Amino acid sequence: HGAALMFFKRFYVKKSMLENHPKGIMLTCIYLACKTEESYISSTQLAKASSQNVALIVNNELRVLNTLDFELVVFTPYRPLRGFLLDFNRAAELPLSEEQVEACYNTARSYADHLMLTDAPLLFPPAQLAYCALLQAAKDQSLEALGEFLHSTAATASPSLPTTSSPGSMESGDRNPSPLPFTPPKDNLPVLDRLLKQGAALLDEQEVRNIDMKLRLWKIPSSKENKEGSKRKTVQLKRMTLESDLSGQDHSGISSVAHSMRPVSCESDAKRRKSENSIEMRSPLGS
Repeated sequence: HGAALMFFKRFYVKKSMLENHPKGIMLTCIYLACKTEESYISSTQLAKASSQNVALIVNNELRVLNTLDFELVVFTPYRPLRGFLLDFNRAAELPLSEEQVEACYNTARSYADHLMLTDAPLLFPPAQLAYCALLQAAKDQSLEALGEFLHSTAATASPSLPTTSSPGSMESGDRNPSPLPFTPPKDNLPVLDRLLKQGAALLDEQEVRNIDMKLRLWKIPSSKENKEGSKRKTVQLKRMTLESDLSGQDHSGISSVAHSMRPVSCESDAKRRKSENSIEMRSPLGS
C-alpha cells in the first residue's frame, strides 16, 4: 500500500481535487501499485471488490501516469525498518530475540503507516521516517539499547548522494533535478513527531461525509455536463437550505452560495429579452 499512497500524494501535488475526484484516482493508484509491486490484480477484480465501474479505473490510468511522469519507482520506510533492526542485532552485545524483533517491527510499522498518511513522505527521506517510527516503537517496547543505537546512528549520519528532488518541485521534462539539502535526522525529529500524532488521529465519519459532499458540490464540470451539473448543484443546495429551515439552523451562507451558483448565461439572457420584445411588438395590446 505504500506505493499506492505515494502515487496518490504525488498526483495531487500537481492536480486539483476539484477536477479529479479522489475516489477514481485512489482506485487507479492501487491498480498501478499492484502492477509495479508485482502483485497484479486485474481492473475487473479491483472494480468488483470496490463495487465500482471498471471504466473509473481504466480511464484514469493514462492521466495518472502522465502526471507522475511515468516514474513509478518509489521508496517507502518499511524496508529501512528491517535494516535498522538487522544492524542493531549485528552491533549489540545482547541482540534481540526473533519474538522481540517481530514485535518491535510490527509496532514500528504501525507508526510508519501513520506517517504515510501525512505529508511526511513528500518532505523527508524514507530512512528518516523509519528512524522516527522505530524510535517510538523502542520507547513503547522499553528497548533502551535500541533507542541509544538509533540516536548514535542519527548523530553520525551524513549525506550520501541524493539524486531525486521533491515530487512537487520536478517540472515536466526535467530529468536532472537538483539534490535535496541534507538535514540531520535528529533535527527533523520534532516535525516528524508532530506529523506522527497527526496521522494517528482518527477521522470522524461525519467529517469525511462533509468533505465528500463539498467535493461533489464544487467539482469543476466538463463541457458536456456543465448545464446538467449546474442545475443539479442548484437543486442540492436548495435541498440543503430547506433542511436547514426545518432544523432551525442558520443557512444564510448556504442561501448566498445557492444564489451565486445559479447558472448565468449572457447569451441566453439576451435571447430571452429579445423574445420578450418581439412578443410585445406583435401583441395587439402593446402600446
